[in-house]
Amino acid sequence: MSLLARLSIGCHHWSYSDCPVPGFAGSDSSPSYSASEGSLFVGSYDGRVYKVSNNGTSWNVEWAVAGPGGEDSPKLCEELGQFVAWGGLEGDSLGGYGTGDGRELWSWAAPAPVTTSGASGGYVVAGTSDGGGGSLHALAAGTGEELWGREMGGELWGTLGPLFVEGMVCVGVGGSANMFADEGSAVACLALRSGEEVWRAESGRQIQSRPSAGEGSLFVGDYDGCVRSFALADGEPGWKTCFKDDARWASVEGSTAVHTAEDGKETVLVDSFSGYLYSLDGETGAVVWKQKLGSTYLTGGGAASSPRIAGGRVYVGGPDGIWAFDVVTGEKLWKHEVGTQCGSSPEAFGDGLVAIACEDGYLYILRG
Repeated sequence: MSLLARLSIGCHHWSYSDCPVPGFAGSDSSPSYSASEGSLFVGSYDGRVYKVSNNGTSWNVEWAVAGPGGEDSPKLCEELGQFVAWGGLEGDSLGGYGTGDGRELWSWAAPAPVTTSGASGGYVVAGTSDGGGGSLHALAAGTGEELWGREMGGELWGTLGPLFVEGMVCVGVGGSANMFADEGSAVACLALRSGEEVWRAESGRQIQSRPSAGEGSLFVGDYDGCVRSFALADGEPGWKTCFKDDARWASVEGSTAVHTAEDGKETVLVDSFSGYLYSLDGETGAVVWKQKLGSTYLTGGGAASSPRIAGGRVYVGGPDGIWAFDVVTGEKLWKHEVGTQCGSSPEAFGDGLVAIACEDGYLYILRG
């Protein structure tokens, strides 16, 4: 493993002037890599999105766009040459921006603060939360024109956005800024074209993560410390695996990731606030392996990063750095220590490159 770049992406210490979101600094935004641009796009708690590019010899910040940012992860629409971003924890709008120069192409005024968004197949989907409920909206990616909107009966959260799968958009319903609240969570899948609900299934306490999909199954983590599987076709509940390494802090915030072996066997990768990274059998939910990343949420940061699988490895951020493990065996391959929480989800791209944003205000690019 080698560190290629450590680039400042905004506020390094919380303050009302530089890092205006109370208690937050640096970035929890997950970088997005544009193959057509050869660049990374990442948000910051200073309220901006940064474009980071390689000039052939080194990585550098090319520009930053004021307005969007926060903990949002920019969503790319490469075919349109744009990315989509919302205004962070307090933002009540969502916009499309040119990947070349960051110019705003369109803006959509949301009925409540935007707390999750995603883009796929010419659609942009945005979820909102107003402290008591939430709604899901589909927009035309090129113009921001609203195509449909649905009240969801609960707040919608998750910086990685919804899951797009088999003509549906699937979200966790019932999330809150208060991690102790019981929001009576559920998973809902809607038809992407019409917004009609295809199915809904009860989950646990809160969902702030994005579901993931395997061959015929959907997997999602919950703040009750459990990961659940559902039939992708109709939401029929499957297995439930709950983490009790530290019962109070076993909450799952990071999204699940699915690895499919050559023989078709699926494993589900997920971490928790108790500080462990788990690999679960996709068919039964049994723990295949687990690795300790750090201590619990309060005393050391736990883990809130969503694992990223690439090249037979799983990359994940944790209480004080970023790790790489063998996705099959769980063997620790390396760790790059940062010294602070890396709550964003790594982006793997190019020839063995990985990027992650951390709460010290830096974007790290590594080869490993």
